[in-house]
Amino acid sequence: MIEPRSTLTSTAQADLAALQRATRVAAALGTFDAIAKVLSTRAILLLSVVGAFGLAAEARDLVGGSIFGGFCALVVIPLIWLDHTTRRPTGG
Repeated sequence: MIEPRSTLTSTAQADLAALQRATRVAAALGTFDAIAKVLSTRAILLLSVVGAFGLAAEARDLVGGSIFGGFCALVVIPLIWLDHTTRRPTGG
């Protein structure tokens, strides 16, 4: 039996709406995944630099002030340079 034309049209419209909804959800999840990866990487780097500063502060009492200078020259300055020279996407 052939279904009426209006039923086929509404079914096709419902399928199209479901496909569009699934596409939007997939795009949003991809965006959130990328944001989470960037933020987690930055958080890990921040935590490691803070921990290294703490260790250097402890070592300063034992060895002297040259530890901070060496740490800044070998760790902090290259990290700042990498952060400023990394290509970032333009826009909002």
